[in-house]
Amino acid sequence: MSSPRRYVLTVLAAAILAVPLLTSAVQAQETFQTQWLNISRMTVSFPRASGRDSFSTQGSFNMNPDSIDPATASVQIFIDEWSCTFSASDWRQVGKGRTYAAKLKEGTSFVSAQIAWWIGGSSRCNFKFTGARLDIQSGLYDPWYYEDSSEDPTPGSRRPYFDLSINSVFEESLMVTMLRHGGAGRMVYLPERYAIDKVALTRNLTKPNRDSITVTGRLFIDPETMLALIYGDIDPYSIGAVVTIGSLPPIWIEPGSMKWSWYTCRLSYSGTLPTGGKVSISSGLVLGKTVVSVRNIDLSDIADNTLGVGVEFTDVFSGGYQLILQSNAKGTALKY
Repeated sequence: MSSPRRYVLTVLAAAILAVPLLTSAVQAQETFQTQWLNISRMTVSFPRASGRDSFSTQGSFNMNPDSIDPATASVQIFIDEWSCTFSASDWRQVGKGRTYAAKLKEGTSFVSAQIAWWIGGSSRCNFKFTGARLDIQSGLYDPWYYEDSSEDPTPGSRRPYFDLSINSVFEESLMVTMLRHGGAGRMVYLPERYAIDKVALTRNLTKPNRDSITVTGRLFIDPETMLALIYGDIDPYSIGAVVTIGSLPPIWIEPGSMKWSWYTCRLSYSGTLPTGGKVSISSGLVLGKTVVSVRNIDLSDIADNTLGVGVEFTDVFSGGYQLILQSNAKGTALKY
């Protein structure tokens, strides 16, 4: 009999197995994406009474700094066919920075928005949208799938698309797999992708090969691959990795070099680079948290605080992104 933890992982995998993936979000490392959408949390409540739906979603998006004027931005969000548009006149500046907020009201219904644009001069923008007493259900493509449904083997699942459109400069969409909790759906999965949550880079301007970088994110892999790993159809010891950071030579980790935990479905590695640097990788392939850390390297040739980051696991996932980092005055500490 399988362990309780493996049973839970199997149920979660089954809940997302039927999801058609947005493969356009996955790029080869040689083609770093410069625009993307990242959802960190999303909840939608669907009470039986009509016109009483509510939602909350937050996350970030990557966009070239100063590509639009935030004060006059036209921002539109979709949840399947339900939509809401914030025009230029709706926004008000919060404080003295680049954070803008807006609120639309009609009777007792409302939708509020807050966007922090280009944090610290980086290409990262954070967002939060909330709404209440709305009619979202009538615009959804698929209903809840209940226990007795013959249409879908996953009870209580829903897969709405969330789309964010800004002027004619940015438009990205993600399909969000949600599981039912009471009268609400909560996000459990995104299409196959590596979502970068945080980058911390430190440069030593006086000593060579003393720079370091840590990239923290969430890895969402193909559900079929995840099930194959859980049940051993894919040998985890056959998985290697390639990490690309800026203009550094690719960091190759040969298959068989990584450690694997059957209990947590986690890959990990710690080793020394030919140049003397240190690299460590930890990735929980089911729950997604992935941390890549490289120390004692040379990152002196970063131009305009722009950095490409690529991550690949053999036969599992590959993806690359280009970031503009926030920097301190001396250029010794950069972050995203």
